[in-house]
Amino acid sequence: MIIRIIFFILLSLSCCNLNAQIQLSAYSDVGHSNISDGVYLKTAADISYKYRRFELQSGFQNDLISNNTTLFSGFKLNVSHFFRFKQKDYNAKLFFISTTLSDFILETNYGILLSTEKEHFNFKIGTGFKNIGFTKNAIAETGINTNGSVQEIFNPLYHFSYTLNKPAKAWNIGIGVTNIDQYIVNQATNPMTTVFGHYKLNESVRLTAEVWYKTAGAFNLHVNYFGLFFRPGIIWELK
Repeated sequence: MIIRIIFFILLSLSCCNLNAQIQLSAYSDVGHSNISDGVYLKTAADISYKYRRFELQSGFQNDLISNNTTLFSGFKLNVSHFFRFKQKDYNAKLFFISTTLSDFILETNYGILLSTEKEHFNFKIGTGFKNIGFTKNAIAETGINTNGSVQEIFNPLYHFSYTLNKPAKAWNIGIGVTNIDQYIVNQATNPMTTVFGHYKLNESVRLTAEVWYKTAGAFNLHVNYFGLFFRPGIIWELK
């Protein structure tokens, strides 16, 4: 039903204005973590539709090599609005993320992010709500109480990054610190560090690469390694 709704919205918008822009992206995550039981491989694909100052984005994630036997492991839906305030450009985004962490655990995150750019810097701040509960299969097989879920409210969300070049350049590299990713929303005390870059092949196609380092207890007295993964990808803009 969700896929049908998204398809209907995109189809309706495509009939409104030929100046709208569609962007397709695909990437893979190859890495290791303390709970992955070896190397894992995830793939994901996104589609976004930008019309005037609004953007609708949807994406799916699959676990190809993982100790998670659920192949379809993630879904996200974002709605963004671009606006200008006091001579600066901003982006307000509502997001919804659903991830199946295992055969038994389902996590959902939703919230709002406000972002802006200033030459070499990118800032994002917001708040999110998390719910961790049992999957339908777990409830059906074990008879677990469906009310046994954990909820976290008003979690602080942040993203700070610095790039070597300005956004208009054909290539760029940068470094960032954040607690939110494509299908990951951590507590504020568990930030992730990333080194990223991109190269424009032409006006429509851009190659991307990211390296992510995940810690546990970064704001505690002892910082422990949690995970590391590499993310190559490609972005294709249809104008």
